[in-house]
Amino acid sequence: MYPAPRKRSGASKVLAAVLSLVVLLVLCCCGAFTYNGWYQPRERMEQRRQLHESMGVPSGFNRNGVSESLDNETLYATYLLNCENGVCPVNLAESLQGWLVDGGAAGVTVRDVADCVDDHMRWGGQACDGWTWQRNGFEVTGRIVNILPAYRGSGRTDKEVIVALRIGHQE
Repeated sequence: MYPAPRKRSGASKVLAAVLSLVVLLVLCCCGAFTYNGWYQPRERMEQRRQLHESMGVPSGFNRNGVSESLDNETLYATYLLNCENGVCPVNLAESLQGWLVDGGAAGVTVRDVADCVDDHMRWGGQACDGWTWQRNGFEVTGRIVNILPAYRGSGRTDKEVIVALRIGHQE
């Protein structure tokens, strides 16, 4: 009725086992590459976004922009405070100090921030590098980028304060 099945030779069994092993290795390597090279960096960037959102905005400031590095390892954010006629609507040092401390920067005092503001006003920030701390396993840096006069015409000079936040590598 039916022909008897042929017995496989030993060589075909070895070939099938080797091919199965190669396919298994390729799947494992591609899976590890996909996890480490694609999924994990995107997951960490999402954690950075959530951390950024949870930190809020310094009192009186507006969000100016958010960007991410191409390698998904760093999130950058800037905040802008406009001071009409050179008068800020908030105490700059108190606003920044409160935001930094609420964000996890331990030991930052109003005096520290006031000295940094003064350094930026007088010397362009040469002596003030900002503040760096760890939060949720990420390195976070907050710093004053610049305090600039913004000429608005007809003799009116406003002041713009730009503050940056950097959420970097994970420990």
